Amino acid sequence: KKQKEFKELLLEAIETVYSAGIAELTKGSIEAARELRRIALDSETGDRIKVSAIVAMFSQIEKFQSWQLEERLAKLETKLDGTNTEQD
Repeated sequence: KKQKEFKELLLEAIETVYSAGIAELTKGSIEAARELRRIALDSETGDRIKVSAIVAMFSQIEKFQSWQLEERLAKLETKLDGTNTEQD
């Protein structure tokens, strides 16, 4: 039982640190997204640079969606683990 409690606390601590790190990284994300969008829409910007900006935008969107999915799955796993433990 102590091992399970430790694992739960460890997981919670890891999630807290990870969330804090993500929060720190996202502080400037709106400005960065606006800059990428500005580059992609600038008529004086070369096509290769525009494509790079667009790829960067989509890459960040994909990473965020993956992170959200991982968070949701982790919560489901935690709930399922709690359900399975109660049945044991």
